[in-house]
Amino acid sequence: MSTVLDHRGAATTAGADELPLRFVTAASLFDGHDAAINVMRRLIQDAGAEV
Repeated sequence: MSTVLDHRGAATTAGADELPLRFVTAASLFDGHDAAINVMRRLIQDAGAEV
């Protein structure tokens, strides 16, 4: 279980019936954007989301 904020800012508890957040990021192309993609991916993963 985890505590999340809903769209109004009130804390709610995520239940087992709720789907986890999943983010899909673009593949790194080694053109400068790959660093930004990796930073965002790591930040999102540190927050507990599946990336």
